[in-house]
Amino acid sequence: MRARYYASDMGRFIGNDPTHYQGGPNFYVYAANNPLTFIDPTGTISWNDTSRLFTGAGQLGYGGFQIIGGAGALAVAAPVPLISVPFTGGAGAYLYVPYWAYAGYYAAVQFPSGVRNTQAGAQDLRLFYEENRDNFAELGTDILSDLAAPWDYVQQFALYLVSSGDPNQLIGPAGFGMQNYLTDNGLFGYEIRFENDTNATAPAQIVQITDPLSTNFNWSTFLLTGIAFGDKILSMPPNAQHFQTNLPFSYEGVNFVVQIEAGINLANGQVFADFYSIDPDTGLPPPVNIGFLPPEDGTGRGMGQISYLVRPQPNLPTGTLITNVADIQFDVNPIIATDQVSPTDPSLGIALSNEAPVTIDDSLPVSSVDSLPAVETSTNFSVCWSGTNAGPAIVSYDIYVSTNNGPWVPWFLGTSNSCGTFNGQLGATYGFYSIAHDGAGNVQVTPTASQAITSVTANSPVIINAPMWNGDGQFQFTFNSTTSVNYTVEYSTDLIHWVSILEFEGSGGTRTVVDPNAGGSTERFYRVKVEYP
Repeated sequence: MRARYYASDMGRFIGNDPTHYQGGPNFYVYAANNPLTFIDPTGTISWNDTSRLFTGAGQLGYGGFQIIGGAGALAVAAPVPLISVPFTGGAGAYLYVPYWAYAGYYAAVQFPSGVRNTQAGAQDLRLFYEENRDNFAELGTDILSDLAAPWDYVQQFALYLVSSGDPNQLIGPAGFGMQNYLTDNGLFGYEIRFENDTNATAPAQIVQITDPLSTNFNWSTFLLTGIAFGDKILSMPPNAQHFQTNLPFSYEGVNFVVQIEAGINLANGQVFADFYSIDPDTGLPPPVNIGFLPPEDGTGRGMGQISYLVRPQPNLPTGTLITNVADIQFDVNPIIATDQVSPTDPSLGIALSNEAPVTIDDSLPVSSVDSLPAVETSTNFSVCWSGTNAGPAIVSYDIYVSTNNGPWVPWFLGTSNSCGTFNGQLGATYGFYSIAHDGAGNVQVTPTASQAITSVTANSPVIINAPMWNGDGQFQFTFNSTTSVNYTVEYSTDLIHWVSILEFEGSGGTRTVVDPNAGGSTERFYRVKVEYP
């Protein structure tokens, strides 16, 4: 990431958010804890790059918007405070941009026909951005400076402003592929978000959260990592499995405390978090119109979250599905399950995608370099490899090579290709093996020997043809020679002692060898030694 480092095993940033509270109450969250929907390459802001519209006369939309009018009409699909900036490109051209809200960024661009790609419009957009820079999360650079065309200015600006999310939800770790594959040897990070609805008539005095963990988790590894609501961020002590505090609070001039207790019941694996608004003088709740979590108004004041880490049980079978669902209750209102399709209408049912599903991948990928001919006649030759895996797909290979039985050195690291052209040298022998990596992070066990071996020679190996006795009682045979290559023909009667009978430089074509002394021998062996230039 550009602004800070990301810890993939923890599913969170290592450094805190340089935009501070503009990124929400959790300073370490990555991609709104929903990386299947959002991305955050800068380390400062998350956005949805999965839904784009560009149709009709100047219409531009992104995920988080809906087209509600005719040509050129756009509107934000969520109630957020808007300000408008007129474009000099033509009457009726406006940029609608909200101020920062923890609920996310929303933006819409409305253009009349014929003015969407004007330099004047781009200049007005730049001027607006410069004058209102503090209202947006810092991106580290001017987000308009790297863009070439006026239309790109508008498109990129809107892109950086888009984000959305269910206000009451449980978000889990991000894995690989549609099945969200992860290995069972890391910590899984979860965040439970809760929000007092914008249409609520009073602040919430009590919020109770219960989250029964699956038996596929090792409950003893549970660690609280954060509690926050509104502009309050509570730091957890190291290795905390339980946290309790009374936090002084004030709302509408009324002072009270928020009794907070969170942790896990190790007997049954149930995670819990309780928030109570209490008048310290009476020990009772304050008046009904006073509470710690006001209705959300776009500032984040009505939002909260708890986050934790937990490790899965070891040696879970590949394909094990782990889901996680929390129940959230505001005061005495009906319980909201985080897997509900609608937080306000449980009759619409539940969705597996809302249960933070994770599929365990405990299988190691297997791969091999394809067999090679014993001899390659060209110094440049093709080497191919392939692999299989029971879990997620193989995403990359490491290919190693050994020269003349020497040490193994990498040829390719992290390649997604399945073949490569190797540049060898004459007279050398090469061995190859592959190591596969799957999408969940599992790595093949390193092979202990070559999976494919070949030697590089200038031409095909010498093949002796038509051995026979000639009419003079002499033994003869033929073989093909190569120009400028030196040959030595030798014979032996015991395969230990060898005697040269012919030395010559090849000139191409077939060479006939005659051994006049072969007569009378019971056994006679021949070999041809080749010396390349």
